[in-house]
Amino acid sequence: DLLATVVAEHRAVEALELEREVPGRGRCVMRVAAREMAIQAKFMMLMEITDITAARAAELDMKELVQRKEMLLEEMSHRVANSLMIIASILLLRAQTAPNDEVRQSLEDAHQRVIAIAAVQKQLRTLVETDEVALEPYLSELCESLAASMIDDRSNISLHVRVGPETVSSGHAVHVGLLVTELVINALKHGYPDGATDGNV
Repeated sequence: DLLATVVAEHRAVEALELEREVPGRGRCVMRVAAREMAIQAKFMMLMEITDITAARAAELDMKELVQRKEMLLEEMSHRVANSLMIIASILLLRAQTAPNDEVRQSLEDAHQRVIAIAAVQKQLRTLVETDEVALEPYLSELCESLAASMIDDRSNISLHVRVGPETVSSGHAVHVGLLVTELVINALKHGYPDGATDGNV
């Protein structure tokens, strides 16, 4: 059928893959190409048959390795997130039973830092899957997580995010996220002294 198509329709066939049982070798994958050629006014057929069994097997192995790596990374990321939340909960419990204000303040600060790291870590999980990151949704979600962990439900302090439509590489987005996290934590922690409950960041 392949040869008849080349001859009857005068068109080439490129990279047609066929699987066949080969005696002594088992299932093999062959890549076939065929075209007409004019040599001294005579039309002849040029065919190329390449055994790509090993290459296809290597591609399949690589695909399985990549899938396994992605599963392991997802599992590790999930475990890190759970561990961070457990640490944050323990710090908060210890802060509530602290013997004095200085110890309580230190434990609360540590709790906020761990929560912030958890928020950044959550964002980093999504950055791994892309080369370019839109800053507006990325920083909005990051700041939303920080606000939820640091702003008391009884206060009227609001955190607003205004970001342009820029996109950056995932590597730069990581650095931007860490900087914004530090700035937001400092603003919420030190921007409203003496127990102020109203304001905008």
